[in-house]
Amino acid sequence: MVGIERLTDEDKIVVQQLIYKHLEATESARAKEILGDWPKFAASFWKVKPKAAAPKTAEVKPASVPAVSKKAAVANP
Repeated sequence: MVGIERLTDEDKIVVQQLIYKHLEATESARAKEILGDWPKFAASFWKVKPKAAAPKTAEVKPASVPAVSKKAAVANP
């Protein structure tokens, strides 16, 4: 359903900027640690994205339901 791949240089810049924004908003110690040693931590991030959809196969139709006659549908009192 999904594939993973390494971040491109552009992706790394985007992730780093997002972590900076997170640090500014939360004063996160973990964000500070990651940004403090960015070259080491940058390699830990992966891009996860959906795989291309498989070609559609024939639609599966529900099994047909036999018609019920009016006589059978009416309950006998």
